[in-house]
Amino acid sequence: MDKTLTELKKEIMKNPTAISNEAIALINTIVSGWESLLPSARESIFSFVSELADGTSAANGLFLYSWLLALENKPQYLIKLQDIGMRSETLSIETRYFWLRQCDVKIFKSPQIATKETKINQWKWLRKLTNEYAEILENEYGRSLRKIPYSERNSSYVIVLASQILSKLHSPTMITLDRCKTMIERCNKTVLLINVADGITQVGSTQIWGKFIESYVEEYTEVDRLEWEGCSIPFFQCNPDMPNRDVIDYLLGFIAQRPPAFVVSIGGGDLFTGLVNRLVPVLTVGMSASIPGDDTDYVSIPGELSDEDKAVVNALHIDENKILRSLFTYSIQKKCGEYKRKNYGLYEDDQVLAVVGNRLNEELTDEFWKVMEQIQDPFTKIFLIGEYSDECLKDLELRYPLLAGRVINGGYANDLRGVLKICDLFVNPRRSGGGTSAVISLDAGVPVITLRYGDVYYVAGDDFAAEAIEDYPEIIEQYRNDLAYVKSQKEKALKRASILQDTEGEFCKLIASLEIHISGE
Repeated sequence: MDKTLTELKKEIMKNPTAISNEAIALINTIVSGWESLLPSARESIFSFVSELADGTSAANGLFLYSWLLALENKPQYLIKLQDIGMRSETLSIETRYFWLRQCDVKIFKSPQIATKETKINQWKWLRKLTNEYAEILENEYGRSLRKIPYSERNSSYVIVLASQILSKLHSPTMITLDRCKTMIERCNKTVLLINVADGITQVGSTQIWGKFIESYVEEYTEVDRLEWEGCSIPFFQCNPDMPNRDVIDYLLGFIAQRPPAFVVSIGGGDLFTGLVNRLVPVLTVGMSASIPGDDTDYVSIPGELSDEDKAVVNALHIDENKILRSLFTYSIQKKCGEYKRKNYGLYEDDQVLAVVGNRLNEELTDEFWKVMEQIQDPFTKIFLIGEYSDECLKDLELRYPLLAGRVINGGYANDLRGVLKICDLFVNPRRSGGGTSAVISLDAGVPVITLRYGDVYYVAGDDFAAEAIEDYPEIIEQYRNDLAYVKSQKEKALKRASILQDTEGEFCKLIASLEIHISGE
């Protein structure tokens, strides 16, 4: 291994502006033998590569730290990566934005690196990029970004911003369209929905270990309206080459010429939203239970600030008076088909634990499987719905032989509600996302078990929360044996699901609260 590391260093120093194919081959050699290395050998590699990353170019340093982060999700590697991205004077603003958004994904997927420090760094990084971009627009385009007074804005006109619009089965898309419909039909607003398409694109891309690029629907560039549950929503979609300076300048000019009363950003955390906020007030509606990482006048959160969010607010001097509380609601498909357990190799007497997610390969960690292995009942089956590879399943059964034959890989479900109806429980690992699938489970009358963390906890609430993941086996056994408890929890699930789908009531309250704030500016 020492020889491989020495060769890797030579390759990096030989070409400090790019990672050569030879260097990639050496890195792959290290990765292929990673599992067989002792902890002390791994630590030596981490130390060696960290020193190498600190002594090379910003682009190479970012790549090397992204590799270390993939090998072991430790906040220290993310912080190093953030530091390079924020401080580099050689990388373009587009490249630094590309890396910011890649870090957003890494934080979302890995709760263990979503620390107070890494969250604060993301906010500061976005603020810095927004300030730099505003200077570019002013100096190179002559674009003035002054706040337009309330008296000059159209009080009945609202622009909604999204960074991604996909199929109408895509949860964030459904949520966005639902809110547009509510503002049109219940709040009496004229609405324009813009898909800025600047979430995670190839623009500014440099070499990275584990690149993530968001999907894009080309067909939407040909339409000027989207239909949603009988409502026709005016719509415009940017090309997937954002951030594009010319397009951003054009859009800001369009907004300045016909300024709306306010702008609603669904999801937030992007560069364009921060620039728009310099013209008109923006309300960022986050897609998770945490405070949205956006530099806008107003943000919406579903409840009280967590201790971690309070620390972020204090560190960044965010005005708490402009943090609006509103229950986050969901839109889900109600129609579902009829499914049989036997089609998945499950039996009627089985206790079926559904574990749902699009990233189960990453989210189902040893912490989760060690707890699941403690459940000895052979008739308790763990039913995986979503993305979980056959390779991961084989590896799981080798490492946890007591689970062999009891983990069923159901694959992706187009009709999640229908499939969940053949399950007894929805069991959530420690993760950030999963909110929509939890709502679907509750709506199907399937109770949830979750930690007091992330979107699923926000969705399910205290009635379905465990204090520690080690408590899962005992709770699962209670659902197996206590029929009165099961009946009570099913009733609570259906009631909670009904509340979580009242978009018209909750979102109208939020908009009314926002209008009180902006009218007093």
